[in-house]
Parts: sequence; C-alpha cells; structure tokens
Amino acid sequence: MPLILIQRPGSEGFQFHGGPLDGDGRPNQYLSYKCHNGTMQLSLLAVAVQLTDVNEGEGGFCIIKGSHKSNFPCPKSVVNYEEAKEHAYQPVTRAGDVVL
Repeated sequence: MPLILIQRPGSEGFQFHGGPLDGDGRPNQYLSYKCHNGTMQLSLLAVAVQLTDVNEGEGGFCIIKGSHKSNFPCPKSVVNYEEAKEHAYQPVTRAGDVVL
C-alpha cells in the first residue's frame, strides 16, 4: 500500500506517525515489524527524498529510534513532540539525499 506525505513551504509539520500500533493502540498490519519463530518480518520501507538542504534543528524528516518495535501506544505528548524530545533524531541532509 504506497503512501506519500508532502509538506508545502511554511507548513507546521506533522505529528510522529507510523509504527506497529495505530493511535488507538490497535495493531497496524501495514506498518508492522514482527519477530515470529526467530524470523524478522517487516512490511514497511520508508524512503525520504530531500528536496532541499536541512540543517540541524530545521525540521524535516525525523524519527524516534526503535519506535517501530514498540508494543505499546506512543503517549500523545511524545507524538505531538511535547515531551521526550531527546529521543527524536533529525538527520542533517542535503538536497538530493535519500534517507531509508
């Protein structure tokens, strides 16, 4: 199921999203990471194509490392980037970079 997220210049951004659970804590089969009988199963590959340079603190592509492995819903304060900001990672990128 292909999905594209687009931001226009001056937009305020998005909440953190994705992962194995939806906003209500139910399993999200399309964005899942599982280990079953010793085998890893992943049904998501995220690709971010950088159209402009993005320096530290300027926003853009951002992740919470390891969140794709969570079995618990992410607190709204973290989803809204109000708490636990030290767990977020925003790579410095240049126009034309591709982040997998």
